[in-house]
Amino acid sequence: MKLPDFTDFEPFNNLREQMGAELWALDETFNEQLHISLSEKALLTSDYMAVSLDQLSRDVDYRLRYKNANVVLIDENIFHLAACQNVLKKQGIQKVSWEVTNEMVCMQCLHQMNFDGVNLQKSRRQVHNQTVFDNFNLQKYWQNYPNFPLKSHYIALKTD
Repeated sequence: MKLPDFTDFEPFNNLREQMGAELWALDETFNEQLHISLSEKALLTSDYMAVSLDQLSRDVDYRLRYKNANVVLIDENIFHLAACQNVLKKQGIQKVSWEVTNEMVCMQCLHQMNFDGVNLQKSRRQVHNQTVFDNFNLQKYWQNYPNFPLKSHYIALKTD
């Protein structure tokens, strides 16, 4: 069955012109190696996904990525936002998600990203660092750093 090409359908073109809408087309087709699927989105939103570190990458500001999505890595009582020194030491299967429950954010990740000016190397920043840590809110973080979709520019997490 051949579907009609509605870009040639005059009533739709007239309506599109009246609305001031441009002709829109996808610039990137779905690639399961690069893009998260609907089932992966569901897992990231409701629970977690088990992935190997080889499946993770980082953005230029060290945020953790799984395919074309920012993720957090859940580690016992803390969660990681970035490829900090603690994450780089890990091995094996890890839990990644978009949601966390009672876990605290990793201070090393905040430092790695220079999140809100966190700098663990400067002693004069201790009070500021602690304030940012105490007031960190993952929902507000996602507002500033949307978890999905991301452009395809990334850096491998491990280069063995």
